[in-house]
Amino acid sequence: MAAAEMGQLGTVKVLLKNGADPCTTDKEGHTAEGLAKKYRHGEIVEYVSSRFHCQENVNVIPRVDSAVSACVHP
Repeated sequence: MAAAEMGQLGTVKVLLKNGADPCTTDKEGHTAEGLAKKYRHGEIVEYVSSRFHCQENVNVIPRVDSAVSACVHP
């Protein structure tokens, strides 16, 4: 996924040729193809989509961090 996100087509090809799962998703539900699409790496999108048919499961509800900040006035 990192290679797809950074536009590294050669690396994507090597990883897939050696058994990387193109349908794996990150914690937000993006596949490598989805990340390539998000960052406008069209060659990677074309390469992956023409060989694999993966389904993204992107969260429609924005993730909320559990960290809370507060301001206390005396």
